[in-house]
Amino acid sequence: DRLSAPLGDRHGGARRVDPEDHTYHDGHRPPTLENMLDKTPAVEPWWSEDSPGTPMQSAPFCEGLWGWGEFPTPEVPEPAEGDNHVRVSIYNIGGPMTAVLGKTTNKEFPLIPHVGVRINGREHFFSDHVENRASVVMDQMMPPDQYPQVTFDLGVSEVDDAEIDAWLKTAEAKFAPENYDLWKRNCNHFAQDFAEFLLPGTGFPAPLMTPVLDFTDSMLDNLPEWRRAMGDVFMNQLSRTVVVSWGRVLRNEKERKAEALGLDKGK
Repeated sequence: DRLSAPLGDRHGGARRVDPEDHTYHDGHRPPTLENMLDKTPAVEPWWSEDSPGTPMQSAPFCEGLWGWGEFPTPEVPEPAEGDNHVRVSIYNIGGPMTAVLGKTTNKEFPLIPHVGVRINGREHFFSDHVENRASVVMDQMMPPDQYPQVTFDLGVSEVDDAEIDAWLKTAEAKFAPENYDLWKRNCNHFAQDFAEFLLPGTGFPAPLMTPVLDFTDSMLDNLPEWRRAMGDVFMNQLSRTVVVSWGRVLRNEKERKAEALGLDKGK
């Protein structure tokens, strides 16, 4: 059953696009926002469109990022105590800055992405350091009305707590504030690496993850060469400053909410 299998096992390949009229061979036409992300592969639905009762989730960026406006919600809700399902959430943290960034780079972006990976009741991510917080704290810190989001259940991990702790400890050297790189080492790259560790061989399926990484990979493609060279350095320095500052500002608030809930503050 493709609907009940782990996402990493049931995900199909990208659709083929007709080079003449840019429609998919099954007749579906992809979004055509001018100067949109141009390396985004199409997502082949893994769910049955003949099942109208399937609960769906959506966010304003879904159509522009993946070519579909909605996706099935994870079939197994995350329990309060957590479990060994690997759930990955993509958030839009850009707000009004998304349009500003688009004008700066001569592109139209559906979001400024942030990705968190949940397992065993905690969400792991890279801010100004490798960080983790209780899922319930993150639910309060990142409400959907402020941070549009979608979540995918990638499957069940067989990696135990000790192995996870050891991997995260090793990752702290790679994903450190001084090593932050907008193009090669940001929160999305951390999520990709962590998901691959938790689910070897499947991780975060490329048709879903590649468009998220494409946000930075092709950000400057529409700029003249001389502006691209300048923007490469400037945008990397600016984003590093913003991310480090954002992580520090939110840290106290996350710890305050964790304390109010009687939970471990994380790190």
